[in-house]
Amino acid sequence: MLHLEITSTHPVAEDRELEQACRDLYLDLKIQMEEGEVQPDRPVGVADQRTGLELFHQLIMTGINLGVFTAAYNVIKLWLDSRPTCEATITYPDGFQLKISKISLEEAKKLHEQHARAYGGDAKHHKSR
Repeated sequence: MLHLEITSTHPVAEDRELEQACRDLYLDLKIQMEEGEVQPDRPVGVADQRTGLELFHQLIMTGINLGVFTAAYNVIKLWLDSRPTCEATITYPDGFQLKISKISLEEAKKLHEQHARAYGGDAKHHKSR
């Protein structure tokens, strides 16, 4: 499981326009990801996870192979290009954090493979893109 968090110089959860933009990013990721799953996170303490408040600036991604990671990276990078006050960080189960805005696709893929293997995730490229 990978955790994607969008941060901004403005508090994202308090900025309705930015939270909507994060929701659009979430929908774009769902469309582009042929495998794996992406879901909005929910705040701790919400009793009913099915109806709880969804946080679109915090996404949970599972089943992310290298092909899916590449598609997700490209969607996130394009989204960030038009939002210079935002950053996107993927946190791996081992605590490693990958800042999408600060790294090339090739370097990101290499680091993803290393950390996906470290937590037993699937880093192999299953589908040609």
